[in-house]
Amino acid sequence: MTKIETKIFEKLKELIFSNQKIDDETLKKIGVDPTKKIQEFKNIRITNDFWSGLNIQLIDELKDVNGDLIEENKKLVSRVKNLYTNGIFKIANTDLAELGLWNPSKIIHLGNLRLKNQSDFLFNYDYYDIDLVDKNKNVDGLWNDNVITTDRILSALSSFNISQEDLDNMKETSLTSQLEKHLKGFFTTVKKESSSNQGRIDLILGSNQNYGIEVKLAREISKAANCQKAIGQIELYSKQFNGNLMVLIAGKKIEKNDKNVTEVIRKSKECSCPNYFIVVD
Repeated sequence: MTKIETKIFEKLKELIFSNQKIDDETLKKIGVDPTKKIQEFKNIRITNDFWSGLNIQLIDELKDVNGDLIEENKKLVSRVKNLYTNGIFKIANTDLAELGLWNPSKIIHLGNLRLKNQSDFLFNYDYYDIDLVDKNKNVDGLWNDNVITTDRILSALSSFNISQEDLDNMKETSLTSQLEKHLKGFFTTVKKESSSNQGRIDLILGSNQNYGIEVKLAREISKAANCQKAIGQIELYSKQFNGNLMVLIAGKKIEKNDKNVTEVIRKSKECSCPNYFIVVD
């Protein structure tokens, strides 16, 4: 946009948000020629034809007047999250205007939050309802504690990666820390080295100890003493978590066939615990 167009846009924006009546004379005063059939200023389009007359609207209803995506409006997202978590499930059009939104789409998605205006040709509502898109997730789009499943954990782990260099230099505690950080991007509650009824388990998902994950490095459990310790832990933790326990092992492909490693995997299956091997090569 030229400097003149930018100046016109700012004045036009002021008119829009002031709720003043905008007619040919108003537009002339800010430098807009109302006789032109179509003019665009960022995300605002002005049209004038024989059938419809003068009309001002958004080019893209999923963007604000500046042309920025509404779903990326951090102030809006924060405001809506705060309202919803405090039990307020509506946001007024005037509040949206304060955040830079004018005549947006009747349905707006903000991650796992949805704003919906129920207006139609019979009724006009001056607010948007706030609701969750997926009731199994919270306002941040994270799985709620009561819907944690093995499949959802496996899906989250499918995008977890470590390099061979990292693997060679890491201890189980550092691997656990990386996994904790990764899983916090998918689940509401993830705790590292949490106390359970049977001892200290590496990771617990859910505020009520809904699911446990025991983390092991293949090169460590390939040692006889560590193998036996791991087997003992699996026996204890499997009783507490009643099937909601996963044994996660990270190592090189060749280590997966190690005698002691396979013994740990066999024990997890015997105790009905799913196991997940992160192959690093």
